[in-house]
Amino acid sequence: MRPFAQLTARGQQRRLRQLALLALDRYDLEDPGLRFVHHGENTVFRLDTAQRLLPPDSPFIPGRYLLRIHGATYNTPPEIASELLWLQALRDDLNLAVPEPLLSRAGPFAIQVAAPGVPEPRTCSILRWMHGAQQARHPQPHHVKKLGRLTALLHQHASQWQPPASFVRRRWDWDGMFGDNAHFGRDTATVWAQVPAQYRSSFEAVADRLQQAMHDLGETPATFGLIHADLHLWNVLYAAGEARAIDFDDCGWGYWIYDLAVILGRWRTDDRWEAMRDTLLRGYAEIRPFPSDQLDYLDTFIAARAVSVMLWVVGKAIDDPSFRPYVASDLERTAPLVETLLAQR
Repeated sequence: MRPFAQLTARGQQRRLRQLALLALDRYDLEDPGLRFVHHGENTVFRLDTAQRLLPPDSPFIPGRYLLRIHGATYNTPPEIASELLWLQALRDDLNLAVPEPLLSRAGPFAIQVAAPGVPEPRTCSILRWMHGAQQARHPQPHHVKKLGRLTALLHQHASQWQPPASFVRRRWDWDGMFGDNAHFGRDTATVWAQVPAQYRSSFEAVADRLQQAMHDLGETPATFGLIHADLHLWNVLYAAGEARAIDFDDCGWGYWIYDLAVILGRWRTDDRWEAMRDTLLRGYAEIRPFPSDQLDYLDTFIAARAVSVMLWVVGKAIDDPSFRPYVASDLERTAPLVETLLAQR
């Protein structure tokens, strides 16, 4: 049998489909149909069943679920279990419209499944499929305001919730973004060495500035807690007059302002920058005020997000040919934003 790593993406999908079928045997779902959705850090399948019993105001599509085969290296099984615990807590405590995890027949949300031709057991989990539409292509101010409100709800819950002792998620501190704990697909030194020289000094300046900002802010309940960490608009659905977050795969311990930076970065050099920033903050303030002194660091976190994502692309491209066509254009797009934000100080 050909080694898994040497297969094409389609070949890997075929083997993972067999693993998905084995996983389904361990959940109580009625004759689920399986449809491929995505193969990346995780491999995702859509499930459709005949089960239709949900309240009419439910945020979930009756009978539809999302099966994730989690990547072997991105999140550990305890980290995946912890993500699912937070999602269930958001449902139980706030009745918030977030993907709800499904218990396996044996009890845990997440299970370990092995399949022939896949080199290691994989963690699998199933979530209910959310109602809603993305508005990422042409978002309007009211979409941003609703997202601000949702962000504050997530932060408020994280500030009050007491996770169990077993809860473990990654840290979006300096080491988690630029140091040895960063998830770039390769070790940090190797990835930095792949950054072309004309970009490296400005990217390093952003990393240095972020380190100082994090030192200034400290890790206190007012500045730091459990965050989504990937609240860009492709990870937000809109339905029933509200914003709904999906894809908590990156959630972890980080700075509240980082969630704002992820949302707002797309507008930083846009004519609508101030309007969108202020609109997001107005939505946030419907739940709780965002400390104005922390906003002084917003540009730093926007630049840091842009550079860390760029380093992730560079790192993935070392081993994954599908990323390589995007490296040059992504660098050319990221560099002007970084230079603009470095000049603000």
